[in-house]
Amino acid sequence: MKKTSIRAFFGTFFIILTFFATSCGSGSNIQIPGINGPFIILEDGTIAIHMEFENILSEGYAKFPIPKFEDSYVELGETAEKGLAMTFKIDISELLSFDDSLLPPITIPFNRPIPGIPSGALPGVSFTVEDFENTTFYISPTLFGVFVPFEGIDLQGSMATFRYYIGEKKAGTISLVGEDDQGNPSGLLLLLNLDSKTKKYLKRKAR
Repeated sequence: MKKTSIRAFFGTFFIILTFFATSCGSGSNIQIPGINGPFIILEDGTIAIHMEFENILSEGYAKFPIPKFEDSYVELGETAEKGLAMTFKIDISELLSFDDSLLPPITIPFNRPIPGIPSGALPGVSFTVEDFENTTFYISPTLFGVFVPFEGIDLQGSMATFRYYIGEKKAGTISLVGEDDQGNPSGLLLLLNLDSKTKKYLKRKAR
């Protein structure tokens, strides 16, 4: 499939960390100006991580395989407002059966430690999704998730991590990663739990 070029317009904006509700543990996720999501969608034997970028213009559809995976991939498309939609579509059967020893332990790109992980690294693979260089997919026996680079997070040299909810259930963490002192890019890190209860539920949703 021909990969359509994406023209990115990154406006520098300040990240305002606000909650949909003020009560702690209410199932609220942070709002990030310029991004709608990420959202989790279960459909057709896949688990989708979907997010929409308001400040990046889409010029069409493109599909990119996730390296080392046979049936999992990333889609780029267009939102109703002509922004860019990005969706990681992960085959549930592949997610649950994947041998993470096939992947080396890696950090957030450019040797930045993953928050909450004692070693600072998880088995993973980095690849390029059009203009999103160093997009990373992580998988371990208890966690999986993605790092997506994007500009404009006003957290120079720092990271901020929050609980991530699906409905009222705590499902993992979401971290905002600022540009480091060497100018390496900022981005969004989403890590989702793969505990025994979640795995049992996902098995029922597999193809």
